Amino acid sequence: MKRLLVAVVSMVLLVLGASSAPVAAQPPGDSVTGSGTTGNFFGRFQIDVRSGPSGENPTGQASFESGVIGPIDGPATCLAVSGKVAVFNLQTPQFGVVTFEITDNAGSGQPDTIEGRATGQNEGRSPTDCSPLSNGLSEIVVEGDVVVVDAPPLPTSKEQCKNGGWRTFGVFKNQGDCVSFAATGGKNPPGKERP
Repeated sequence: MKRLLVAVVSMVLLVLGASSAPVAAQPPGDSVTGSGTTGNFFGRFQIDVRSGPSGENPTGQASFESGVIGPIDGPATCLAVSGKVAVFNLQTPQFGVVTFEITDNAGSGQPDTIEGRATGQNEGRSPTDCSPLSNGLSEIVVEGDVVVVDAPPLPTSKEQCKNGGWRTFGVFKNQGDCVSFAATGGKNPPGKERP
């Protein structure tokens, strides 16, 4: 009985110790998220598109319930964020590549806006071309919210980590951690414990 009690207490302590272990900081990334309703064309929407701080490895999807042309939905194939403006493409079964430009006007007194246009079939736009949209249909968000996050790019050289530069990125535990990240092209994530 005593051995069983010691074993149970040891396992509980092991689990508690594992749960309090430091978690590696995740590199910040760009994103556009939100849900709500626009005027008539785009209707109800749900957006969750993310990428690395320079648009690398886009993930997520978005959907729009347009009462005019039907649903528009699909996975994101690119994301480019500049300040409070995000451009992303969806690969849709309905229309091919559809490009959206989202403007987060939080704090400005102006409503958020969504501009979109099917660009794949008519213009031959590549799914990975996230250049700014021109001549799209624009509507304001009348209910809900969109949030655009433009994360600063992470270092690409050791020099960016020196003289306290590692602190400006907000994810490195020290200069060596930052240098390791830059020297491996990001293969050693920030804050990761190494053997």
